[in-house]
Amino acid sequence: MVFDTSRTIDLIALTISTGTIALLVYSYFALLLDIKELFYFKAILQKFGRWREPIKGTDEVLLDSSIENDEL
Repeated sequence: MVFDTSRTIDLIALTISTGTIALLVYSYFALLLDIKELFYFKAILQKFGRWREPIKGTDEVLLDSSIENDEL
């Protein structure tokens, strides 16, 4: 596959494909060599994924502030 980098869309596609390949290669070798940084990134992503858990147990109702009148 050849990208004509004189056009913006091709340059963006090249950047995305190169970045994806680099991320996959880094992930592969990080797992292979047991690099601890990968586990730190995984822990951070898991914390972002659990953002709903603290508010599951509450009975508080959040209302939309764009309501004009007081009717619910």
